[in-house]
Amino acid sequence: MMGPKNARILNEAEVIIIDEVSMMSNNLFDFVCEKILRHRRGKEIPRIILFGDVLQLPPVIDLKNDLVAAYFKEKYDNKFMFFNSEWYKDLNFKLLHLRKSYRQDEQDFAEKLFQVGYRDHSEETLDYFNQRVMSLAQFEKLHKNYIYMSPTNAVVDKINNDYMKTLTGKKITYKASMSANFPKDKKPNNDIVDIRIGAQVMCLVNNYERKYVNGTIGEVIEVEPEFLTIEHDGENKKVEKTTFNIYDMVIDSSGNIDKKSIGWYKQIDAKVCRAVTIHKMQGRTLDSGYISLQNWIPPGIIYVALSRLRTLNGLGLSRPLKEEDIKLNTEAFDFLEG
Repeated sequence: MMGPKNARILNEAEVIIIDEVSMMSNNLFDFVCEKILRHRRGKEIPRIILFGDVLQLPPVIDLKNDLVAAYFKEKYDNKFMFFNSEWYKDLNFKLLHLRKSYRQDEQDFAEKLFQVGYRDHSEETLDYFNQRVMSLAQFEKLHKNYIYMSPTNAVVDKINNDYMKTLTGKKITYKASMSANFPKDKKPNNDIVDIRIGAQVMCLVNNYERKYVNGTIGEVIEVEPEFLTIEHDGENKKVEKTTFNIYDMVIDSSGNIDKKSIGWYKQIDAKVCRAVTIHKMQGRTLDSGYISLQNWIPPGIIYVALSRLRTLNGLGLSRPLKEEDIKLNTEAFDFLEG
């Protein structure tokens, strides 16, 4: 149930922005529009701006559930993405394509990724990426700090568990500190972080003063209660704790939307990270990554994995890419070509 305060905030909002909208299913998009916007605002609809790459991984739908499968078949004709919702069609969104890549500076690399994303590739495209096929041992000789990417949790969990068992350096546990009024239902998933000297960690916050950003990977060389030090690209960087505020939206005395802190927590800006599922890497950028390909290759996952890398030289493949690996999300393709 939506309380009167949140309903009033929505009534006052002039613009609503939804990021990573490709992860929203059509029924969720309809729910947001129907139950929140139209129900609370009558016929007046605020401007809605959507951001997302529909060629990346689609929303996860539990089609093994017979009721869920029957629902999507009857209501959405077995389509699942936000742009096939009833409200998306009714609101007449204007589509803008952003084609410049800011992650990849190498033009050839960016073009080959585009070909994979649109399944407009050739044998030459596959050969281009397959020059990076090598064993993990070979890759580790070239890249000390990297992320091991796999489609499955089982492989990732095994890699991380085996990795942690090899570490013998001094261990420290960072426990998040929180304000007394911190909402219990918003407890962070990193309230306890164990780190050892010698561990590879990934930074989770942008700190330009300390010269690390979300996704920076380094080796821990020092641990202290309030910070740790990593070695990254031959440079030592002090990784600190960051205080995160949890905000509630309010209407001020002038009738404008404002925000009010309802609590805070403070935690170290990093976590141990050797392997990650490709799904969880969506939106991140890597200098180096090793992609382990199993038999399960869902649509879009090759494009997402490859496009995490800044350069071709930062890429490692466990086996050659094959034609059947490049699976296109036909629902997304039909939308872009329509």
